[in-house]
Amino acid sequence: FELNALFILILIEGFSLSYSLADRFFIGNVPQGGIAALNYAFVIFMLPVTLLSIPIITTMFSKFSKSVSTNSFDLLVNDFLNSSRMNLYIFIPITLLIYFWGDILLKIFYERGEFTAVDTIMTHSTLQKYAIGLIFYTSYLIAVKLLYSLNKYIFILVISITAILLKITLNFSFVKLLNQDGLALSTSLVYIFLFIVTLIYISNFLRIKNKTWYPN
Repeated sequence: FELNALFILILIEGFSLSYSLADRFFIGNVPQGGIAALNYAFVIFMLPVTLLSIPIITTMFSKFSKSVSTNSFDLLVNDFLNSSRMNLYIFIPITLLIYFWGDILLKIFYERGEFTAVDTIMTHSTLQKYAIGLIFYTSYLIAVKLLYSLNKYIFILVISITAILLKITLNFSFVKLLNQDGLALSTSLVYIFLFIVTLIYISNFLRIKNKTWYPN
């Protein structure tokens, strides 16, 4: 079983890292500098994920696993709800910052040498499309750790495969209309899809009622 789980985990990680590869197949459909803008925007997008979200989900995974091992499902639900709320409190302001003032970050990090003001405008537009999915992506990362603690590897693998197929389909749909912005938007829509599906699954599995999200 451990070997099977390890193999499934490798597949899941492979699919989750393949979005950029899927975008590369559309390099001929974007204008010059489009792929560079996509890469620069994604680096900024991942900064808060790496600095803030990863420590949170690492801590919560340990708590989730402990609750499952002791059959403390009430505590598991409580930890999941609290971590999800905390994630919203942290990443809603960050999302707004990136969406409306991301060009300032791009100027600080990149606008030197051959990276011009025009490049900043192009990259910020792409970054805005990524920002749409930031809250959903970080919320999904918490949800997927909960699923890992419940040993729901097959479910995660299935939605990971579905997600990459959806990503490719959306790339075809958006790239001709929005160029590199379409590729970024397709990634955000995939993150939204992953979040919704995992939330529905977790809600059904743990019988979380809607009112528990907003207790009096």
